[in-house]
Amino acid sequence: MAARAPAPAFEELPLDRSGPFGNAWGRFGDRDELGMLNLLTPESVKEAAKEIKTGVRVSLDWHLSKPAHPFFGRQVFYHHMHNKSPRSVNDDIILFNTQCSTQWDGFRHFGNILTSEARIRPKKTN
Repeated sequence: MAARAPAPAFEELPLDRSGPFGNAWGRFGDRDELGMLNLLTPESVKEAAKEIKTGVRVSLDWHLSKPAHPFFGRQVFYHHMHNKSPRSVNDDIILFNTQCSTQWDGFRHFGNILTSEARIRPKKTN
């Protein structure tokens, strides 16, 4: 695999001048929705696999009920198992806030903390 080109110097980035100071929005084009995930290519994954020595896996997930007291007044995780007696089945009823637990790792919706601006804005639905 050919070596990946080094990241451009910050001064060379095609920045979104309408964004907050210090942003790198625009590095992957105006219509980009992945940001730095663009660097996670089949080639880079294949190259990274060469680093595996033992095969031990490490889980990076966090239980859906974490944090126990979500920030900013968000709804806590709720799970109810509804028994459908006399049948031997259950229905799971789950209320899950996508801004809690391991969902924080999504690069696409991380905004600028100082200005409360985000590059990727959710599409409005009716």
